[in-house]
Amino acid sequence: MGDTRQKPAVSVLVCTRNRSHQLERMLGSMNWQSLKDFEVIVVDNGSTAETQEVLGLEWQGFQLVTLQETKAGKSRALNRGLSVARGELLAFTDDDITATPAWLGSLYAAYMKYPSAAVFCGPIIPAFPPETPGWLCTHPRSDAMFGRFEPDLPEGPLPDKLLPFGANFAVRASDATGMQFRLDLGPSEENGPSFGEDAEFTARFRQQLKELIFVPEAKVIHHVEPSQTTLASLLERAFYLGKETAMLGGKPKFVHRQSDFALNSPSQTAAESFERGGLINYYFGQLAQFSGSGNSSFDVDLWSALEELEYRAYPNLLSRSAMNFKGTQPETPTLLAQAR
Repeated sequence: MGDTRQKPAVSVLVCTRNRSHQLERMLGSMNWQSLKDFEVIVVDNGSTAETQEVLGLEWQGFQLVTLQETKAGKSRALNRGLSVARGELLAFTDDDITATPAWLGSLYAAYMKYPSAAVFCGPIIPAFPPETPGWLCTHPRSDAMFGRFEPDLPEGPLPDKLLPFGANFAVRASDATGMQFRLDLGPSEENGPSFGEDAEFTARFRQQLKELIFVPEAKVIHHVEPSQTTLASLLERAFYLGKETAMLGGKPKFVHRQSDFALNSPSQTAAESFERGGLINYYFGQLAQFSGSGNSSFDVDLWSALEELEYRAYPNLLSRSAMNFKGTQPETPTLLAQAR
């Protein structure tokens, strides 16, 4: 028999794995959406029984579609969801968000208002645990760590330098026909706690010269867990940000000369340790990615950047993945040009 579900205006796609409390909160926020014509497709990516209990609750106001993808991998699970989505607009989010009531309505209104646009996105606002230090909540380098996306922009085309994150973007279904998320990106057993599958997906629309529209009213709140604010967690995330940069950009990205801490400071505040450690692991992640692909072209420059950051003097700032990296430093690395 064919699919007898009524075709909705919007399909919301979300993957989940052993985060039943977060998923229940996220689905609860779907009850209060101003837009009423939508389905939520939840792909259970190998969770325990608690997740099934949440999915078995009586959810009002939207059609819930539940799928199973037992092999761990966010991109794999997203592709499973895409295979059954029926909406005119496909909205992607995560299980650890709360959607504001205007979220889907604002995205769909933009979809109708901009018929030539392919991608629509809105703000992602982190909600930190009460014990989070103030400097970490506001540090400019913490945006990537916690998925913050709050450009000070009116509604309209997103500047070329910006791409939306996975917790809050939508694509026109007719423009996404046949598209899938790359399995070598995103968290999985093979990739580790990787990411980038969302930015790469939306970047393809930009490469096709399609418009990406920012919708300020389409807000979601990203709930940050206490474990995500520890230095060890942040340094590990920085390592994988480096891997993503190398994989998607094809060349290194050097940002440490933009830092405002003293490179030769003998003492480090918590904020300076976060910044220095993040940069060290970011470069180790890039080295690891290039090394894994057999590309040694950038070794000298990346090791030089690490020397400038005095990485040897800060072994406590190495993430687990950086410590496990087996790359060999060139014997006589040259210093990076001051222009970098």
